[in-house]
Amino acid sequence: LIKIDLTYAPVRKIGSIIVYICVFDNRTWVPVYYGKTIDEEVTFRSMGRGIVYMVAALEKGKMVPLGSPFLLTNEGEIRDLKANDKKVKMTLLRKYPFMGAQDFFNSRMNGGQFQASNHKDFSDSVVLHTHKGITNGNWYNIPVSTEQKFKYLRYMGGKGSHCNINELEFYGPDGKKIEGRIIGTEGEGWAQKENVFDGNILTGFGGITPDGNWVGLQLDQPVQVARIRYIGRNDGNCVEVGDEYELYYWSDNGRWKLLGSKKATSNSLLFRGIPSGGLYILKDITKGVEERIFTYENGKQVWW
Repeated sequence: LIKIDLTYAPVRKIGSIIVYICVFDNRTWVPVYYGKTIDEEVTFRSMGRGIVYMVAALEKGKMVPLGSPFLLTNEGEIRDLKANDKKVKMTLLRKYPFMGAQDFFNSRMNGGQFQASNHKDFSDSVVLHTHKGITNGNWYNIPVSTEQKFKYLRYMGGKGSHCNINELEFYGPDGKKIEGRIIGTEGEGWAQKENVFDGNILTGFGGITPDGNWVGLQLDQPVQVARIRYIGRNDGNCVEVGDEYELYYWSDNGRWKLLGSKKATSNSLLFRGIPSGGLYILKDITKGVEERIFTYENGKQVWW
């Protein structure tokens, strides 16, 4: 049970004795219950905790917000989500939370090795990097310290993994992407090795058998590898290079207000001078439809 004082910084005077408690459904605020106002207060019962809510009234067929969104904490306390004058910088990685952590597919890169060799059979292979743990739905950007040059580069899937990987890129010391002829074992008809180098993070490789599969590049001449970029199976909601993004916050006038626009040049977005303490949403205006509200706490996005 919570009691809301409707006199606190309301957006507008309440014209109805019935008000609604709303949650965000990824596109808009949707009423989930209602209450009657008594002396400009309203009581809502059986409220779930750890959820962001908004109080609204119905006017001319539309939900009109009353005051700021608020978080009902797991301890049962109300925390207003109202942006303040303290400015912060934000590093944003995603526009929607990664729900795949419980999906067993996201453990398939555990133990996978990125190898380099000067022999086609990789008999003298050097391990440049080993992925450990489940994947997080984002790009990985791994520096490589070796000064040795190699003609063959590959990702070798871990045990029982079917060599699941969606995109793989190698870069030289000059920052340029290393290009070569695609090589590797055969995959399922819908998951060929060419998918790993097609620039589409939603397509990937899947070996016909669980073990012994790999995908890679044969180069014209040996080169030094300075960096590896890769992404496993994912939902397409990470920040993607080349996409246009817009960051909004919920303002005092009861609507989303644009804070800034950026074209991604890396797989994170940096916004400076952002009012802190508020509720935010990041939109990819190039593609995609999923987006979720978040707060920014201790340098990280916290999804609601």
